Amino acid sequence: MLNLVLVQFGYALESDRYAAIDIQANRAVLSELNGLAVYSGQVQLSQGSLRINCDTLTVHTQNGAVSKVEATGTPARYQQQLDSNQPNVQAEALAIVYFPADEKVLLKRSAKLFQSNNVFEGDHMEYDLRQQRLSASHTSDEAQDALTTKRVRMTLQPQSTPTADVHKTP
Repeated sequence: MLNLVLVQFGYALESDRYAAIDIQANRAVLSELNGLAVYSGQVQLSQGSLRINCDTLTVHTQNGAVSKVEATGTPARYQQQLDSNQPNVQAEALAIVYFPADEKVLLKRSAKLFQSNNVFEGDHMEYDLRQQRLSASHTSDEAQDALTTKRVRMTLQPQSTPTADVHKTP
């Protein structure tokens, strides 16, 4: 079941890569010389089925191509249609960092990833789209009591529930 969820997360709609990026925000500061654009205030990014909503979005470019996108918020939210027959994958974290060239997504601080009714939680998640590999961890907090140490959590729902007829004896 875990492999099914992770494999599905790795395949975004091919058309998303070639769609125009639209960003709306209350403010924008652009520095072409530094290859940096910072958008703030109710930021909304869309590209095909990809949606990011956040408080601040920083777009880094190199040689005219996007090299890194950083979204922060309380929380920042991401969603994308990965397969036309599947529901959207949704994620939220205080910081989301996407590296298009490396095809990696980082979810930092209070990270959650939702697919169908399945939920993955951790303080830090890294998803490698090429390798279809998700790793999650919780950073240690020295002020936190040892008895309440946070852990990675995953909740997988069953594919289907048995009907009452299955349990009847003839």
